[in-house]
Amino acid sequence: MTVNYRNEPVALRVRDPLTNTQAAGAAGDLSKVFLSNITRADPQLNVQPAFYPPLTGGVQPGDPFTPLLRAYESDRVQIRVVVGGQEEGHNMNIHGIKWLFEPSERNSGYRNSQMMGLSEHFEFLAPFTAVKGGAPFADYLYQNGSSTDGLWNGLWGLVRTYNGGMGLQPDLQTLPSNPDGKAPPADGRLFAGVCPRSAPRRNFSVTAITAQQALSGGTLVYNPRAGNGGQLHDPTAILYVRSSDLKNGKLKAGVPIEPLVLRANAGDCINLTLINSLPATLPDLPGFFTLPFIVEEFNANQVAPSTQVGLHPQLLAYDVTGDDGANAGFNPVQTVGPGGVATYKWYAGDITLNADGSRTATPAEFGATNLLSSDRIKHPSKGAIGALIIEPAGSTWAEDAASRASATVTAPGGSFREFVLLFQNSVNFRYADGSAVPNVGGEDDSEDSAHKAFNYRSEPLWKRMGFAPDTPLTGPSGTRSFDFTNVLSNSQVGGDPVTPVFTATPGTPVRFRVLHGGGVSRNNVFQLHGHLWQEQPYTANSTVLGNNPFSEWMSSQIGIGPTSHFDFVLQNGAGGRNRVVGDYLYRDQASFQFDGGLWGILRVQ
Repeated sequence: MTVNYRNEPVALRVRDPLTNTQAAGAAGDLSKVFLSNITRADPQLNVQPAFYPPLTGGVQPGDPFTPLLRAYESDRVQIRVVVGGQEEGHNMNIHGIKWLFEPSERNSGYRNSQMMGLSEHFEFLAPFTAVKGGAPFADYLYQNGSSTDGLWNGLWGLVRTYNGGMGLQPDLQTLPSNPDGKAPPADGRLFAGVCPRSAPRRNFSVTAITAQQALSGGTLVYNPRAGNGGQLHDPTAILYVRSSDLKNGKLKAGVPIEPLVLRANAGDCINLTLINSLPATLPDLPGFFTLPFIVEEFNANQVAPSTQVGLHPQLLAYDVTGDDGANAGFNPVQTVGPGGVATYKWYAGDITLNADGSRTATPAEFGATNLLSSDRIKHPSKGAIGALIIEPAGSTWAEDAASRASATVTAPGGSFREFVLLFQNSVNFRYADGSAVPNVGGEDDSEDSAHKAFNYRSEPLWKRMGFAPDTPLTGPSGTRSFDFTNVLSNSQVGGDPVTPVFTATPGTPVRFRVLHGGGVSRNNVFQLHGHLWQEQPYTANSTVLGNNPFSEWMSSQIGIGPTSHFDFVLQNGAGGRNRVVGDYLYRDQASFQFDGGLWGILRVQ
């Protein structure tokens, strides 16, 4: 996989070529793999190759070989991405930048992730960028493929924004609209850093901790059912939890065991404290999750998860050199190791630069956003994922007792039920005896490997039917001869699926927040039976979710992959137009993902 005939495989940046093992220290740390000022174990990674000349000036020895996109702060920037005739789909993600889904349509909704397939092209109009303080430049990480296999293969690079006030680059022209290449400083009377001084403050404290430390059973259970190998679990899981949910390093009784879900209002100034309570050495076990086979005998089972942690937000305004929650280029390190504490400041809104040099802050109801962990290869497979939901301005909410992913939100425009659903497709399950669970149907393509879950819960069809997950599809005893007619019925296992069962009363307004915090690149298709929603439910220049009469209607959403974030506002509420009581199936439409357990129920009762 390449960007303009160039790539920068994560596999090579963390590998010691003399031993074909993960390099020691920072050189092999997956949370520091995108830094340009780390001396790599492979000396070829510490210089730029000589067989092609650099595409631009300004490329440093430790920078990736992929294109360096250069601009001055305050420049107007358009990024054009073209995908050729390849098999794979890719989710494009750029740190610190958001864009409208349709650049010419103000109510098409803001995006920080765009899935691209065969022969597609997209244009991103980026907002103005600024370099903090006296730094000569700031680095923004771009990922042409945000999946583990895309990054392992090298689909990433840097956008470098220069501070023209410290001198212009000799080979980089300024724009007529920005002749000095610098952004005016924010008015300190109106702004405190990125946040308006008038913005309400919302404070969070989050702790990174292992399942072995925090959970009474010492393992994260994805399916507790006996039979057919017993419970499906991961004793090596990593959790992000609200710090207030811990007592003496253990999760308090009654706290739901699920991915981190935080909520804030449009216009809030968010201050997040991240505490690293991980041990110095993380537990790790070999499994069937695989990465592309670009280095022999050096794959997912040969690299350890990072003990460094950071939380990267999407869509919000922040300083990329201090509050990105990820390490990139020559930016200062923003992650912390065991025992460390990091702080981040984010604004839930849009900041624009006016013609007179002043700045305007506009609250924005961004809805569903991911909180992405700093290790993009191993942390998602361990369950280190989270969500930050930006609600309508002035909202309050009551989370359900059994799940913070379900809540009733009371907004100035009316209340609604909210369901947060996080896709997981790179998990390593163990059976009750601790042995690794094979892949479904003997799949060995990296983008189909590993196991699937929603919100730390999985309901595989093979487990419900009582056959081995790697049973062949064909042959006299293949799965194509099985009768799956009643596989989704409660009668099959004597109760509800363990995946989220969301509940609402007929006609109640409902919003699904669907997210993908990282994993393999086989894209998901979310479908909800009996309901439909607008593709672009945005108003007020994409700062408010509501009725958009120019949007088309949908009942399934393609392109859900790593870093995706979607909001589905159900038309006519729970039960549809006729408010029909019953159980409505939601599922991933891809066969191996569905078979792997990606389905659940919306219960209208």
